[in-house]
Amino acid sequence: MEIILLEKIKHLGNMGEHVVVKGGYGRNYLIPHGKAISATQENMADFEQRRAELEETQKDALTDAKDRAAQIQEIIVEIAGKVGLEGKLFGSVTGADIAQAINDGGINISKQQIRLSDPIRQVGEYDVEVHLHPDVDAFVTVQVVAEN
Repeated sequence: MEIILLEKIKHLGNMGEHVVVKGGYGRNYLIPHGKAISATQENMADFEQRRAELEETQKDALTDAKDRAAQIQEIIVEIAGKVGLEGKLFGSVTGADIAQAINDGGINISKQQIRLSDPIRQVGEYDVEVHLHPDVDAFVTVQVVAEN
């Protein structure tokens, strides 16, 4: 399936590029989420008319992501949990917990933007990656402490 990308997608291409993807990926993800359009003559003409508007939107999104990255790197997120004798948590700290703590601090992110390979199960300090834009990643310091 040939499509036109409406925004930059990591490992696929930049905005405006014609790429060939598998049909399911294009029909079920890229097109419904507004990340691409099918590469027909009508859509190509429509895209060329809207190109300046889309580029401006992408610039605004990049600027916003850079601003949020600067804010995220300045904060330390503290999450309290119940802890056993050896410093091991009863339960774990997940990406959703970290995203909620950052949102409570006034910076708007979603749990999908947190890049946490495994849940945190020990008390300590961790650097967690936050993916804000295809070109912008930031690290937030997460301190997991005992609740009592």
